[in-house]
Amino acid sequence: MKALALAVVAAAALAFSDSSLAAPRNVLVEVLINDQGLVLGLYQNTQVADISSLATIPLLRHGDDVHFVVINRGKKAHDFTIFGKATGTVKPGGNARFEKAGVKRGRYPYGSTTDKSKPFHGSLTVQ
Repeated sequence: MKALALAVVAAAALAFSDSSLAAPRNVLVEVLINDQGLVLGLYQNTQVADISSLATIPLLRHGDDVHFVVINRGKKAHDFTIFGKATGTVKPGGNARFEKAGVKRGRYPYGSTTDKSKPFHGSLTVQ
């Protein structure tokens, strides 16, 4: 009877061992802005203090804790907004940071409110 119960528990664990039950990850999103547009880079790091373990990831998952670093490499002031959060105006050569804990599934628009052209806007998918 114990062996049967153990087998049922093991089968259930395998059946539910998908990415939706995985532990939340710390994800760094580096946003580089210049006067022509912006680019996002996503990096996973299980220990935020250990920068040597950064690895590029293709997407965000439900439950991830996301840390944004916005760097302005342009000659004009820019800003950045996503998930209903926004930086203030970031001066040329400056940077800003914010975070969003436990992101939910969906497609989220991002962009710069100071720049209306297409290269300053996009969407990020959380699976």
